[in-house]
Amino acid sequence: DIEDVSSQFDYVITRSGTMHGFASWFDVEFADIPDPRVRPVTLSTGPDHPLTHWKQDLLIIDTPLDMLPGDHVTGTIRLKRNTKWRRHISVTVNYQLLRNNLAQMKETMKEFTLWK
Repeated sequence: DIEDVSSQFDYVITRSGTMHGFASWFDVEFADIPDPRVRPVTLSTGPDHPLTHWKQDLLIIDTPLDMLPGDHVTGTIRLKRNTKWRRHISVTVNYQLLRNNLAQMKETMKEFTLWK
């Protein structure tokens, strides 16, 4: 169902630095092909794949976070399609920084509107 999709994430930080946001992209597999001789086709907009007109998105957070190796950034991402303008999507990210398994901040929510 592409009307309302959610997924959890848990990223382990491997080097010190400042986190300014989240990068996002998508993969689509066109697999419902009636001819079994035809292999499914995958469209990927990821940074390791050839460029498409779809590109990627950068979701900037309000307050940058100082990161250390071993930190975890955990949370959920939700994509919700606009009911009136079908190509418009709202992206909501809930995230939290954990250091040594202890919360370093309260869970934070940020909503991004792609188009309207």
